[in-house]
Amino acid sequence: MIRLKPAAAALVLLAAASPACATGKPKDLLPLDRGVFVRADDPCERPNNANSEAYRGDAFATTSTVCKIRDLKAQGRDYTYTAHCTQALFPRIVDKLRISLTIPDRRTFVVNHPADRDGKTQTTYRWCSRHYDED
Repeated sequence: MIRLKPAAAALVLLAAASPACATGKPKDLLPLDRGVFVRADDPCERPNNANSEAYRGDAFATTSTVCKIRDLKAQGRDYTYTAHCTQALFPRIVDKLRISLTIPDRRTFVVNHPADRDGKTQTTYRWCSRHYDED
């Protein structure tokens, strides 16, 4: 029989009673619809894996990484957070990145970044599908 100290038992009860535990799905941290987002210039049908991300409520996932949203700050439609990214096959933190997004509506987000080789400082993604792998 496992015996828990009263403080530990209280934490277990609180965790079990939390909404995330009851539904099995994480809380939505950003005002986005869950699902697959692709770069605005990519087609929804057969998107390039390098240009698509699945929003899972508490993380963004690609075919090779999962980036958990941490230290979220919001100001109007602008959001910044630290992405704790792990490789899908080897679940250890491989990178921590500071991300800046603008979210004009539930099915669009814009990543603000330093200028790329084409001089672009923003990349727009649009929602395409609810289907993605939850794990």
